[in-house]
Amino acid sequence: MRLKVRHQTTYSYARAAQSAIQTLRMTPRSSDSQFVRRWRVEIDADARLDRDEDAFGNITHTVFVVGPVSHIKVTIDGEVDTTDANGIVSGT
Repeated sequence: MRLKVRHQTTYSYARAAQSAIQTLRMTPRSSDSQFVRRWRVEIDADARLDRDEDAFGNITHTVFVVGPVSHIKVTIDGEVDTTDANGIVSGT
């Protein structure tokens, strides 16, 4: 089965923020039962986006936004192919 994912988070500030740092844990990994075909993380502000891995092996993205900024929109867009593994998670 192919899953198409689109997620959007918007941060709005009453007073403009001088800067912002956010760690995102929204990127899946390929494994025995899923294959990440396409994945994109977009930020609508002047930002630096660093990809990393946490202590559990999860893919993370840290967003560093230089202000002043009154809103930030994070958009995740991707496709993942999955196969039925009868509820067993392996290869993660």
